[in-house]
Amino acid sequence: MFEMLILLFVDKSRPIAFSRDSDIEGRTLCRPAGYFTHDLDRADRRWISDEKIVLKQPVTMKECFEMLTSGAVDAVAVNEFTGRSTIKTLGLKDQIEVVQGRPVSIEGLHVLVHKEHPNAADLIATINDGLTAIKTSGEYQRVIDSHLTKIWADF
Repeated sequence: MFEMLILLFVDKSRPIAFSRDSDIEGRTLCRPAGYFTHDLDRADRRWISDEKIVLKQPVTMKECFEMLTSGAVDAVAVNEFTGRSTIKTLGLKDQIEVVQGRPVSIEGLHVLVHKEHPNAADLIATINDGLTAIKTSGEYQRVIDSHLTKIWADF
């Protein structure tokens, strides 16, 4: 339904270059417990399983940014909306920046229906048909643009 950029947020006084995966090796990243980590450990990356990075996983996003500002981690790896919202809420706009270069990953948001639901196939077909129709008509892009304009204005 939608794709989000997973970005690295760093303290402006300790910038990081990220143009290739090896730039992150040896770093300590933060992402709260319960958040996905598959993008950090996919087959072509294996940052966690091969111990190329240290991943800190406190309970909250706030704790990740506190660890960042105290120097306990090198970067917070999270989707752009959550990261920017947390920065705004904590009043860290002048201290934190997004690493330029490339995203850590691009993650899709999907609709799921349990495979044992008696109408699973019909439900998914209805959603897919609806998405196709609003994308074809241009309505999908208008909705995305409207929402993103409001979100970016708030940051």
